[in-house]
Amino acid sequence: MKSFTSFLVVFLSMISRGSCVHAQEPDWSKASFEPMETTDRLNRKIQFYLSREKARDDVPVVLWIQGSGCQALFGIRDGKIFGSYQNVLRSASQGRVRILTVEKPGVKPLSEAVRPGSAEGATEMFCEEHTLPRWAEANIAALKAVWAMPGISKQKTLLIGHSEGAIVAARIAAELPSVTHIACMAGGGPNQLFNLDATQRMPQTGDQPGDAESRVNSIRAGWEQVQRDPDTAKATWLGHPHRRWTSFLSTSLIDELRRSKAMAYVVQGDKDQNSSIMSFEVAREKLEGKRDGIVFHRVIDGDHAFQTPNSKSPIEGMEIQFKQILGWFLN
Repeated sequence: MKSFTSFLVVFLSMISRGSCVHAQEPDWSKASFEPMETTDRLNRKIQFYLSREKARDDVPVVLWIQGSGCQALFGIRDGKIFGSYQNVLRSASQGRVRILTVEKPGVKPLSEAVRPGSAEGATEMFCEEHTLPRWAEANIAALKAVWAMPGISKQKTLLIGHSEGAIVAARIAAELPSVTHIACMAGGGPNQLFNLDATQRMPQTGDQPGDAESRVNSIRAGWEQVQRDPDTAKATWLGHPHRRWTSFLSTSLIDELRRSKAMAYVVQGDKDQNSSIMSFEVAREKLEGKRDGIVFHRVIDGDHAFQTPNSKSPIEGMEIQFKQILGWFLN
């Protein structure tokens, strides 16, 4: 996924509509998202971005929550501001909603990550702040700030989370009954330790007998190390601080969906190498028919970004899913 992420960043920089005069002083007035700030219950300054759309009264807000890592939501390349999947989502929405997305506390806006998807090279503040409850609280604060703005409807609200963001979306919906819809994209089902085990058991090129079991044993040994110092932000495992793992593994997507009353859309690619299709199937078995208002969708031959062998561009898989989710939400 590292090579795909790098390619995606370059591709999205080419299609971004935002621009600036000087890279050091970006002109956000010409960008398709407006930067804003609020203060959350933990007294932190929370940076968020709201899409600029043509004036239209009482439109719903869609909160986009990205996956893991300390990468900024926007960056600068060749004097232009570019974004990631929030730009694709905005394009798919065709002005029918306002797109909200929140910068992770401790991430410097417009900065570049050393290794997208991980906490490698992250600030000390990010390593301390990035836990499930604290990250959920930052999103809650931004969502409440947007709800208070003129022209925003509170009749229905959609949260979309991808990968790590899926459980964050479900946590927020469980905490805020005003959230009516959530979409969990490639987010698994049981806790992430189950998912790590399942992905390590998947056959890999050149596997010899016992290799899969060795990989699983390595995961278990790593988790034991985390448990010896569970709250530290200094030590890392699989690219993230121990305290991040401790907080996210204390619950699961299934647990958070059970706590929420929101309508839910859960989608997974069956060739996903980052989030096992087994996790998705466990979630479906646990929740389908036992929790009202939940839809499960399996993308045949889809990877972590829902790309298939027939995809014609590096964003087509996500674009298709965004359109389907928005149609489900707005109808």
